[in-house]
Amino acid sequence: MECRAIDWTEIAFVEPALPKVAPKVGDIILATALVFDIDVADLIGHDRKRRLARPRQYAMYLARTLTTYSYPQIGRSFGGRDHTTVLFAHRKIAPLAAKAPVADQLARILIALEAPALLKEAVRERAEYRAKAEAESLRREARARLLRERGYAVRACQSSTMGVGVSA
Repeated sequence: MECRAIDWTEIAFVEPALPKVAPKVGDIILATALVFDIDVADLIGHDRKRRLARPRQYAMYLARTLTTYSYPQIGRSFGGRDHTTVLFAHRKIAPLAAKAPVADQLARILIALEAPALLKEAVRERAEYRAKAEAESLRREARARLLRERGYAVRACQSSTMGVGVSA
């Protein structure tokens, strides 16, 4: 199964409507992880890297805005975070939500939320693709290790089908 990227240029001018039924916090987390191409575990984890923290804040903002969950309930959904973390995220993103880059990213998450079944399918496909890529990487490493043990000089090689070049 091939993993395909979402082409945002096709939907860049679509004005997303707010969902008719309030989404679950888990769906917001899935949509955010899919849009930003990060793992759900990283999104709800405790890493403070900017590439994870900002999408996490977007998700917390949308969770507070689109659901009836309280700050403590949302915090628990995001890996047991304190309610003040959710409050901070909401206060940080709310004034930025109308500005172009943030509004565009929030719109992408809202568009992804419109079809929960497709969202879950896309997340599953991405997980399968990553698992296959990881397995292939492990096979390459094992082959290179075996060749090194047999006395061959092994170097990384893009053109080889096995991913390693061998010199006698």
